[in-house]
Amino acid sequence: MIKKLLVLGLIVVAGVWVFKKTNVTSYASTLWSNGVSCISSQVPREFEIDRVRREISRLDGDIRNHLGPIAEKMAQIKKLDRDIQSARVNLKEQREHLLALTKSVDTGEQLIVADGEELTLEQGKNRLAREFGIFKRGETHLKSQERLLEAQRKNLGSTHEQLSKMMEQKREFEIRLAQLEAQEAELKLARITTPLRVDDSRFADIRRTLDSIEQGQEVDQAELQLLQQYGSKLTPRLNSSSQTAPDVAAIRSYLEGQVAVAERSAASSK
Repeated sequence: MIKKLLVLGLIVVAGVWVFKKTNVTSYASTLWSNGVSCISSQVPREFEIDRVRREISRLDGDIRNHLGPIAEKMAQIKKLDRDIQSARVNLKEQREHLLALTKSVDTGEQLIVADGEELTLEQGKNRLAREFGIFKRGETHLKSQERLLEAQRKNLGSTHEQLSKMMEQKREFEIRLAQLEAQEAELKLARITTPLRVDDSRFADIRRTLDSIEQGQEVDQAELQLLQQYGSKLTPRLNSSSQTAPDVAAIRSYLEGQVAVAERSAASSK
């Protein structure tokens, strides 16, 4: 078991070393890149135009998906603005109260009145220190909220600007696609109507074949018209199969008789 684990470990280590030290990843990435480029070059332009049209139509969904978060951000900004306005009012009231309490403490009287309540001087000082600390924390929190509101408003403005750019870019895509579709239609029409320079092309072969068929039909039609006009005036052709077979024996007898007569004539002349 231990030997098997050692062998397996060595195989894994060797594989990692080959992977790191050789160009396996480079070869793989190059093959993938070349394959994708080859496939892309084989895709018809009409297919790409249809694909881009669908992608442009899907941009509406992408833009619509941004509207919800933007609306939520706008509502958050409004709430934060209301909270800041309320905090400003509260701080203003606290400031006025603290000023009044400060004046009462400054008098040095042993008995002071704060918000209709009688306090000793020591109690007034303690309340002043405590409420002033609360006031300072409120001011710090208000400034933090104001900075947050400013940042969120800038963010919202950037989001609106980005949304407007998306709408403009979508419109530009639609116009450009329409132009490319019109140009593609013109190119397709030009490829069909322009005479082909190569005689052995598919269109040229079809055209020649159709011309040949049409020419053959015209020849046959003209021949039929001539037969209808002159055929009745021509001597009918004798059918070789209807001729009488020769009498071979009679022909031989005749020829042999002619030879005998010729021989007798030659003997008498001697």
